[in-house]
Amino acid sequence: MTTEIFKIDLDTKLIDEKGWKKSWVETRKIILKKLGFKFKKMVMQKSSNRGYHIWLYVSSKKKIDEEERVKIQWLLGDDEARSWLCLQRCRAGIITYNKLFSKVFYRKKPSKRCLECKLRKNVIELAKLTGGKGLL
Repeated sequence: MTTEIFKIDLDTKLIDEKGWKKSWVETRKIILKKLGFKFKKMVMQKSSNRGYHIWLYVSSKKKIDEEERVKIQWLLGDDEARSWLCLQRCRAGIITYNKLFSKVFYRKKPSKRCLECKLRKNVIELAKLTGGKGLL
């Protein structure tokens, strides 16, 4: 048996809701079991204002390749953009393809159309009223 580590960038605050973290962890265990892995432990760390970085340690009967690791991380809930970037880095042969970044270095400014969107304005207002951070 080998130990594998899956890295998940979870960009949500919903996991902080009462009882949601337990349900999220239990569903990850079910997914891992279905894929043939045995859950060992989880490490969870806040990442910026948007969510968490999660390391899932599992036992595996086989060594998995890089592309399979990216796919499994995505199935476990990894951020889609991060998964896509990891896949591209992996295919380009970059050894350190599976990075979790704790600092945002660049964020594209929203377009004028986006800034004027009524839904966006309502979400921002709701975030202010509820004390939510990092929604947009």
